[in-house]
Amino acid sequence: MSDTVKKTIRLAIFGGIGGAFVSVFFLIMAWSELIEELSTGALIGHVLIQLLLGAIFGAVNCASSIVYDLDRFSIAGATLMHFFFVITMFYIFGFGVWHFNFGDIVFYIMTAMFIIIYFIIWLVMYLKFKREVRKMNDELRKMKELEAKENKNNKG
Repeated sequence: MSDTVKKTIRLAIFGGIGGAFVSVFFLIMAWSELIEELSTGALIGHVLIQLLLGAIFGAVNCASSIVYDLDRFSIAGATLMHFFFVITMFYIFGFGVWHFNFGDIVFYIMTAMFIIIYFIIWLVMYLKFKREVRKMNDELRKMKELEAKENKNNKG
C-alpha cells in the first residue's frame, strides 16, 4: 500500500472520529429541543444519523486534504477540488439531518457562513505554510552561503 493511501486512511479515521465528536457536541446543544420534538424511536434514529453523517463528513473533509500532497495539482486546483469535496459533504450533511432545505434563508446563511469559515481556515493554513517555506528557503540560503564560504577557504 502506498504512503499516500496510508496517509489518506489515517486522515479519514482521524476525521471520522473528530466528526462524530463534533456531532455529539451539536446533539448536546440541541438535546432539550430534540426530546420535545421527537419520539424515542425517532430520537434514536436522529442521533444515529447525526453521528454517522458527522463521522462521514469529518472523514471526507480530512481525507480529501490529501489533494494538497499530490504534485499534479496546483495550489489553486487542489483548493478548488478540496472545496468541492467539503461543500458537497456539507450539503449532504445539512440536508441529511434536516438543518436546512434548499431555497430557505437558512440554506443561504449556512452556505455563506461555510464559505467564510472555509476561507479563513484556508488563509490561516496558507500563511502558516508560506512562513514554513520562507524559513526553509532562509535555511537553504544560509547553507549555500556557508558552503560557498568553505569552498572559497579551501581554494585559498
